Amino acid sequence: MSAAPTNPLIDDRDVELILDEVLDLGRLLRLPHFADHDRETCELLLASTRELARGQLYPAYRALDAARGGAGLAALGAEIAVTCARARAAGVEAAWIAAVERAMSVIAGLTAELAGRGLAGSAEAMVLHATDYLDLFATAVVAWQWLDLAAIAHEALSGPLPRGRASRDAGYYRAKLAAAQYWIRTELPRIDHLAALCRDGEDSYLRLDPDWL
Repeated sequence: MSAAPTNPLIDDRDVELILDEVLDLGRLLRLPHFADHDRETCELLLASTRELARGQLYPAYRALDAARGGAGLAALGAEIAVTCARARAAGVEAAWIAAVERAMSVIAGLTAELAGRGLAGSAEAMVLHATDYLDLFATAVVAWQWLDLAAIAHEALSGPLPRGRASRDAGYYRAKLAAAQYWIRTELPRIDHLAALCRDGEDSYLRLDPDWL
């Protein structure tokens, strides 16, 4: 695995400080519950997390933050389309791919609708359920990442195993497929309810007077 880009937000020394001096990782690894783990497995997990956060998520978020006129959302859609094509080629279940594609369509439509409210002068209506919008967006993005991992797992299972220094065997990749199925079939459907909340103008918390409490 190539080295992850430098973290622009968190110093790796701070991560190690938390692990070693705040959480006392060595002591935790001596507990029976963590008997199957060691420093190396923790480092492998951290390396994977760094690669996802710095190499994939952070550049995408930076592009979205900097873009105007919907270009950021279009860029995200293009990335998701690439993942969906890879998943199809790898033999990932068609229903999973369709669910992620539909999620992107929901995001695009909802974003345009809410932006229209803001452009019409109703900023309050645009952001009334901003937390639900962020929940929806994050849920869809995580589903996209799981679809990518599902494609990788299918590709790995069709070739020689185990892979890598840590001996990633068939069970390892099947576990990734099970986790992808859980997220796409259990968590991703929540976006419809969240989108409905963003659209319908439900304003209970806005009308709530703190003095009532």
